[in-house]
Amino acid sequence: MQVDNDKKPIYFFNWKLPVSFVESVLNEKRSKHVSHTKSEAMKIGVNQAKHQLRMQLPEGAKIISEKILHESTDHGKVKLTIYMTVEENIVQTQAISGNDEKQ
Repeated sequence: MQVDNDKKPIYFFNWKLPVSFVESVLNEKRSKHVSHTKSEAMKIGVNQAKHQLRMQLPEGAKIISEKILHESTDHGKVKLTIYMTVEENIVQTQAISGNDEKQ
């Protein structure tokens, strides 16, 4: 169990009162040791990278292709450098005002 406390002082106009508001959050942690082969770890890494990229892309964007540029294994961790090609609409519409004409 992990307890996170967030203490916020209470002010009355500019004076700090001798009481505070404390919010405690209890988090349960579970440790799980999982072993994967190198190829399984690479597949998981590519899927995780795709998921993170999709969260940053606007709606309607598509990941067209991916290519692993570099892979390394260090202390049981697989590190990947991945190149992904994405298709997205980058057009922004702007209103044209009629006041720009010279008289």
